[in-house]
Amino acid sequence: MLIRQGDIITMASIRIFILSLMLAGAGLATGAQAQADDGGAALAAATDWSSAADAVDMVAGAAYDKSSADDKPGAYHLYRQARDAAKAALARFGDTPEGAEALRDRLAENAMKAAEHLEPATAAEEADMVALLIDAADSYAITQTSFDENAQAFDWRNAADQLFDWGLTTADPRLNDWSAGRVRANRERVKRFDRLLNGLEFEESMLAMALIDHGWLTKDQAATDEGLALAKRLGDDAVFDLTDKIVRVADGRSPIMAPAALSTGLDLAQTDVAALEGEAFELALAEPIDHAKAYDAYLAIRDRAAPMIARAGIDAAYQARFLNSAANAAQFAADHLGATGDGVDLPGDPAVLRARAALLVEAQDWYARLRAVDPDGDVAGNVGTAWPGDSLFDIGMRLEPPEWADWSAKRVAAKRDEAARQDDIFSREQLAMALFDHGWLTKDAAAMAEAQAMMAAMGDDAGMFLKRKAARIAAGRAPYDVAD
Repeated sequence: MLIRQGDIITMASIRIFILSLMLAGAGLATGAQAQADDGGAALAAATDWSSAADAVDMVAGAAYDKSSADDKPGAYHLYRQARDAAKAALARFGDTPEGAEALRDRLAENAMKAAEHLEPATAAEEADMVALLIDAADSYAITQTSFDENAQAFDWRNAADQLFDWGLTTADPRLNDWSAGRVRANRERVKRFDRLLNGLEFEESMLAMALIDHGWLTKDQAATDEGLALAKRLGDDAVFDLTDKIVRVADGRSPIMAPAALSTGLDLAQTDVAALEGEAFELALAEPIDHAKAYDAYLAIRDRAAPMIARAGIDAAYQARFLNSAANAAQFAADHLGATGDGVDLPGDPAVLRARAALLVEAQDWYARLRAVDPDGDVAGNVGTAWPGDSLFDIGMRLEPPEWADWSAKRVAAKRDEAARQDDIFSREQLAMALFDHGWLTKDAAAMAEAQAMMAAMGDDAGMFLKRKAARIAAGRAPYDVAD
């Protein structure tokens, strides 16, 4: 067994190397698995943390042999076994500071090595890789005050970086915590870096990037300011990726670049969505329309686009496209659900109306998010983003559910946004009508007064439907009617 060129040589790896030679010379192991089995037996017989640590090292030495032989699957399994052995030893002998530190160091190192040798091909293996990285990062975070090697800080940062990328790729809800851990790991790496070596500027650039990313992700201005200040101090010594982040932040764009796996996944999903949209469009234009098939087609679009919204969170352009596709699909699926003939009239079945409402609520919420994500985009300014509110208000008239007032308020918000964007008589008239409806429904005098003022400002340009609502209110009647 040889220590390969390019390996980071730590006291732990030297210890494992020597122990493996001793075990092989003593005839205690005839192969890597046998050596690992010997380690398991030694752990079972251990009486203190020191003998338990030696047992863990026996298993890790076997894993090292597999790695040296370029047997990555075998090395992964044995490093994972060493990680498990370290956990078991920590539970038994971690009651002293010295023992806890020694065993937790072994837990972290073997978890990291197992993750490095794992090439996940299934969801279960991906979950295992994340668990290994968490074990490594969490253990290093506990033992970092007693690090005796810069390599430990390097491994901590490596684990933290991988968790951060994984969180971005999968939209994992733990991403903010992992981002904070990445900042801590980079701080420790800078702190522990040997000042006699070249490369401190690179390490400080890595810390600055972690701070800027974390500040943007969590809206922590102090972290952003610290990262930018460090970048300014580095000046021309800053790495290119850091200078690129500075430019992106100055332009109001996210400094976080999508990991390669995320970019590839988003591109593939976007291609899939476009193909599904083409199929659904053809079904919607067919004569006669098969509403059931069109409904299924639009649901397929929604189901493909919706999970990608969170994954695209660091890229506003991607996210806007997926939000628009999911919202459109939910709205059009609602239009076809339970429809007959040309699909203009609402179905009478309350169960179908409630199912339609659920889809329209999704569309309404996604359109609202779209306007927030891409406030200046052409898609967000499309008048269609306010249509779900009209349909929901119509369903509210028929079912009178407790959510009706909330649907109405969101309808007004969408119409208000539309009127501000379009700045034309049609969109202002749409807002005034929504305000009349909402004011009557919720007894909101301010909404009624605003609608009256808007109509007065329009003068003779006010449309027939707006005038009719005003006339009904003047006569003491609701401005809306199911018969309409």
